[in-house]
Amino acid sequence: MGAAVATELAISHPRRTRKVVPISVSVRPDGLHEDLTDQSRWATSDRLPTPEDFAEFRQEYLRLSPHPEHFDEFLASLSASNADLQGWSDEQLAGITAPVLFVLGDRDFTTIEHGAVMTALVRGSQLAVLPGTTHMQVTRRAELLLPMLADFLD
Repeated sequence: MGAAVATELAISHPRRTRKVVPISVSVRPDGLHEDLTDQSRWATSDRLPTPEDFAEFRQEYLRLSPHPEHFDEFLASLSASNADLQGWSDEQLAGITAPVLFVLGDRDFTTIEHGAVMTALVRGSQLAVLPGTTHMQVTRRAELLLPMLADFLD
């Protein structure tokens, strides 16, 4: 949900936003890959989190959270927030004044085609697509991500 928060900040508080890097964001529900919206595809999808992804996510939450006993509530809250996300209008996205670097994995929840739509709607924005990368792996691809971020945020 961090990418949605970053996008909302860029729209609602442009004076407080110098540069934005929304990672794995979708600005509209229709930007999600059909593997996420069609339950019949879940069993064969290579985009959805694996049991190992969830186990690692849980382990990190338990390690870092001041309230590790709230993991299940946290996960439910994330799901509810994601379900409520309606996205932003073309006008709102066109009004973003900060430089934006959209980052997606090529097997992310958001389609690459939607990445192109987002880039077209946000004037001067850039799109980075990380190869061989799912939603859960994007921030783990430091060898690809860090040089781009250093250049963009410089």
